[in-house]
Amino acid sequence: MSSYGHEADRRKADHHETDRRKDDRHEAASANEPPELALYINGRQVASAFSADDVMSRTKGLLGQTAMPPEYEVLALERASWIHTFGMQFALDVAYVDRSDQVIALISMKPWRVGRPRLKSKRVLETAQGNFAKWGVKVGDVAQLKNISGEG
Repeated sequence: MSSYGHEADRRKADHHETDRRKDDRHEAASANEPPELALYINGRQVASAFSADDVMSRTKGLLGQTAMPPEYEVLALERASWIHTFGMQFALDVAYVDRSDQVIALISMKPWRVGRPRLKSKRVLETAQGNFAKWGVKVGDVAQLKNISGEG
């Protein structure tokens, strides 16, 4: 191969390495950004939250995590009426929330379980086991996600 071919390969490899470093910096910056959503229970802010509102983020959920990510304390699965904990490595508290933002069921789930569907649920909230008790969440409470980033 000519020296031109080697030089082109080296430039291509350098370009890919630069792109990879940019992606790593973006992921690190995203992880350090403050949460944009908060969970409010009966009007009182109790936790940072992330809304999984598309198919990919709902499908991924907390799979592969060994604990709740440090960026947020609650994962909100939008348009969901049931969950499973296959592939999970820690136990969860789960709240099912209806269209009027009322908590209609609270359960704890160990890894490798399937939750019973709650047909009236529009959102499922997941957090580390024990958090809902710590925050005083009960069936009948109003659970809302609110934007705290100052936008919108």
